[in-house]
Amino acid sequence: MSSLRILPLYDASHRPSNWNERMAEAEFAVLFSGDRPETVEGEPAPDVPFCVVASDMAGAERFAREAVVQHPTMIARVYDRRGMVGAPLFEAAGAKANRSEISAK
Repeated sequence: MSSLRILPLYDASHRPSNWNERMAEAEFAVLFSGDRPETVEGEPAPDVPFCVVASDMAGAERFAREAVVQHPTMIARVYDRRGMVGAPLFEAAGAKANRSEISAK
């Protein structure tokens, strides 16, 4: 089972500051557009832009699928630690998601 953690997209108090540079090689991040989760594993989401990091790809996909069911306007995209270079590794969209927004996919 994959563990999840919340990671701000940018945190000036840490070095490195960017989300993908603070991930381990085998981790995967779920980024959101259209809406975002209010909680992650019972913990309140921060007020700053964030991603949810899973310890494996299966956990990231599972979280993305569950998130868009709970938030129908959300699009959840999964990336590895290379960041948003190219298309997402996985994408899930809620039933009311705005598919017209720009995406690398």
